[in-house]
Amino acid sequence: MTSLTSLWDLQAMADFKMDNTAGIYMDYYTCPELQGFTGVIKSHSEDFIVTEVDGSGQLVCLTSCQIPPPPVVGVAKELKSRPLLSSVPPLEELVSEETVKLLQSLAEKTRTLGQPVIDPVKLGCYEEKEVRGHLHIAVRSKFPVLKTTTEKDAQGGVCVCALGDPKYPRLTEVMTPEDSEGLLTFVNTSPKDETHTLTGDYTRDQRTKIHLRLHETFGALLSTHTLTEQERKRKLSRNQTTPPPGSHISVRFRVKKRATEGSFVTKFVLRKRNIETLAAIELLSGVLDCQPSQFSCAGIKDKKAVTTQHMSVTDVSADRLSAANDHPDVAGFLETGDYAYCHASIQTGDHSGNHFTIVVRDVTVDDEVVAMAVRGVGERGFVNYFGPQRFGGGTSSARVALAMLRGEHRSAVDLILTSTTSEQGEAAEARDYYVTTGDVAGTLEKMPLYKTRERYVLKALHRHGNSDYGCVCALNSIPYTWRKLYLHGLSSLLWNYLASWRLTEYGLQPVEGDLVMGPTSADKPSVCVLSLDEVDRYTISDVVLPCVGTSSTLPANKVGGRLTEIMAALGVSLASFRMPRLGLNSSGAYRKLMAYPKQLSWRRCERPLPVPGPTAIDCGTSEGKSSGGSELADAGKSSGGSELADGGKSSGGSELADGGKSVELSFSLSKATYATVLLRELMKTST
Repeated sequence: MTSLTSLWDLQAMADFKMDNTAGIYMDYYTCPELQGFTGVIKSHSEDFIVTEVDGSGQLVCLTSCQIPPPPVVGVAKELKSRPLLSSVPPLEELVSEETVKLLQSLAEKTRTLGQPVIDPVKLGCYEEKEVRGHLHIAVRSKFPVLKTTTEKDAQGGVCVCALGDPKYPRLTEVMTPEDSEGLLTFVNTSPKDETHTLTGDYTRDQRTKIHLRLHETFGALLSTHTLTEQERKRKLSRNQTTPPPGSHISVRFRVKKRATEGSFVTKFVLRKRNIETLAAIELLSGVLDCQPSQFSCAGIKDKKAVTTQHMSVTDVSADRLSAANDHPDVAGFLETGDYAYCHASIQTGDHSGNHFTIVVRDVTVDDEVVAMAVRGVGERGFVNYFGPQRFGGGTSSARVALAMLRGEHRSAVDLILTSTTSEQGEAAEARDYYVTTGDVAGTLEKMPLYKTRERYVLKALHRHGNSDYGCVCALNSIPYTWRKLYLHGLSSLLWNYLASWRLTEYGLQPVEGDLVMGPTSADKPSVCVLSLDEVDRYTISDVVLPCVGTSSTLPANKVGGRLTEIMAALGVSLASFRMPRLGLNSSGAYRKLMAYPKQLSWRRCERPLPVPGPTAIDCGTSEGKSSGGSELADAGKSSGGSELADGGKSSGGSELADGGKSVELSFSLSKATYATVLLRELMKTST
């Protein structure tokens, strides 16, 4: 098995490669005694057909382009708002005079000490939520340097407490105490449609620091803008107020816009070719002039393949989707159809699995070898490893995640922008320029438009700088789904290592301390730790391993101890997977150790390549690049394919068109199970 010391050494992580199966710990075969065979997969996208299986067990097919009648939508719900300050009773009517004096003393201490006082003042317990809401506003309006919290006491009552607001000393570092208190009063008590102006006379450099501090402190809650004296004079004619001289900072709430009509959801079937799912979403959102976050799907499909799956999109009509089929950027890559309006978006995992039809070319072994390999996998299954496409190409998603978990935000940003050995052309030149010069603006000019993730990061760095705060903003500029995939990459890598280590240590039978799935309560799965008396009641097909997160239960045997050792060596813990600054909180999941294909069959076939093909994948060697699309693939561009070429050389489709026997495999897998991993078990080679 691959050495933990060599690959998980923190210094070695800088050169950690994710382009062979040794690097992702796929080391165990369930049928090592059976002969494998060599062949070429994904020599053309039509050689790898993936069809989603929906929740009812039906194949998802693209059958119709008919436009349904327009959806019936209602009026959008009004945004919830806090009570107006004028409707809130005075603080003296809500609490005793003695409590008001305690709050006054707490506020004075906070102002004098220049730091929040952490000893809270208990205001009392209140059952009615409305009363608690009034109390929160009354305290914060009278004493803006304080903040209020709600917590339960030992008897289960809901109590309101007050303590020093940590925002106040941070604000006074860059602005006057008067402006600091006035801003906190505005934030805590004002309606969302009001604006506030700082009255202090600040220089341009001071205003820049204030803008950055407010964004750092309040995030997306507030929007700030410097008003020149001329702009304030224009406001004078409308508002009849006397503005202070010079330029001043105006603050307003950043409120999401709501349409006058309610939202609707369009469900459709997407068939794509030679493009990864997230890249397809990015492409469609650009063509339809909407946000990628409006799209959702049950799962991410392979890149170099022809795949069919259900998708949904909010507030985009079926006729607009249909018209996008003819767009020059979409034609040849994407096709949509089978439109229907529904009330809820598709969620991740809303399918039961995928059906695969895969052509392996240039298979020269006897039929008996193939038949025995297929029979062995069908009977004994295969290790349910995460395939290479889980981890992305070039920059490892696991290394980025590790830097994020440690709070090394600058390192995470640099890893995303660092050049990779497999990349060429404009993108590689832009990365090399960044490494050499550190010039963010220049790198942004050079970075190709299809490098969406890198451009998000560069734009944020250009706006917020490369301090730790600026790097946090850069990471948060990456869409949430993509950010979370980095964490998935690391937890998947740990899972692969743990699976190989556990099978090497204990073999293909359950042992004491293993985890199995328990009863599900409130739609949340639970796990049970096997005792010695329970082992005989289970098989290896029942055993699960954790995809680590904040709430993970670890195996109560050597496997759990090994995982604890690894995470300690990496400088992370389960609690590290909660990262509020990055808006991430991965609670973890559990994954079956073994996977078993359904309806596995094979046949010999003669299938010439449609055209002299792009670069192929030679599965007869372990010296090459991982096959399949990347979950963190480059948006908008399809590569010539993912390769495992003999000796590092690519095999063109034209070389394969003349000869070689082809084998067609057909099978279904449960969701989140990788066909390339099944092929690895069949062929006894790298995927």
